[in-house]
Amino acid sequence: MRARFSSTFQSLHVRNFRLFAIGLLIRSLGVWMMFIAQDWLVLDLSNNSATALGVVTALQFVPVLLLTLLSGRLADRYDKRLLLFIANGAWAVLSLIMAVLVLTGVAQLWHIFVFAGLLGIATAIENPVRQAFASEMVGVTLLPNALALSAATFNTARVVGPAVAGVGIALLDVGSIFLISALAALAPL
Repeated sequence: MRARFSSTFQSLHVRNFRLFAIGLLIRSLGVWMMFIAQDWLVLDLSNNSATALGVVTALQFVPVLLLTLLSGRLADRYDKRLLLFIANGAWAVLSLIMAVLVLTGVAQLWHIFVFAGLLGIATAIENPVRQAFASEMVGVTLLPNALALSAATFNTARVVGPAVAGVGIALLDVGSIFLISALAALAPL
């Protein structure tokens, strides 16, 4: 039993990957919390318009479809650490801007559309670069384990993040969730 547990988490024995995985978990929780806050805000500002929600979702995910191959080329040619720093820094700045707009009561629907599109671009850059960066940290032999743990981290955040966001929106407000997301984006940095 102990050997199986040890082999399940073997890539976490690499210090840099362990730190990266913890940062990724915190960031992913913030990302999923922000998705819920963003959707909640869209519905609030648009009088529950399904069309507005669809537009913001498209703006968020279409860049991932269109730019992922280009981002893979960026990951092959440029410093992955710098690219991750830029992408996560963009997430933090954008989330902070949205937090300020919401907390000051000046947020409008078009702000969210721009925000979603820019976050989509940052995500399109971050995803392939993150996967390539993980392989450099752990090496070829631990790569399958590292990728499996990264996927588990992402899926855990996908389940826990929205639940935490729901509680956060009920106890605090939507703007606070954007602020938490901005802080969480700093974790991998």
